[in-house]
Amino acid sequence: LRYPFADGGDVDKLMLNMLKRQQSRDAVFYVPDSCVWFYVWCIALALKECFEGKIMHNDIKLPNVLYDNDKNVFMLTDFGLSCHSTDKQVPFTCSFFAGTPDYIAPEVFSNYKRSWYTDIWSFGITIWEIAIGRRKSPTKHLSFFC
Repeated sequence: LRYPFADGGDVDKLMLNMLKRQQSRDAVFYVPDSCVWFYVWCIALALKECFEGKIMHNDIKLPNVLYDNDKNVFMLTDFGLSCHSTDKQVPFTCSFFAGTPDYIAPEVFSNYKRSWYTDIWSFGITIWEIAIGRRKSPTKHLSFFC
């Protein structure tokens, strides 16, 4: 993998800085719709590349998305928990339990099998955090799935 220098930092810190500037008591930050769509588009393109290369990221979250100072380039990073398949089967699965609990798909808690769908779940949580403007993920309210 080769990335340009991400001198802006990660999106999680970007969101925290927005929150601090707004000095909101209800812990909600506002991201303009055009920015939300751009962030989502960049992450979706990175996921598309992963899936075409038969790679499951397994840890998609805001701290693993980096950007440049101009906020023109957003990159998916930290492939330490990723799985790669040379198998022709699509989608393939991985059988291990790892990742950030608030971003892990419910089925992983019950059967420990990961598939591309678990990356889609994590991507959805990430979109939710950006679009809704809350850092806490909704998974704590979905315990009935586990």
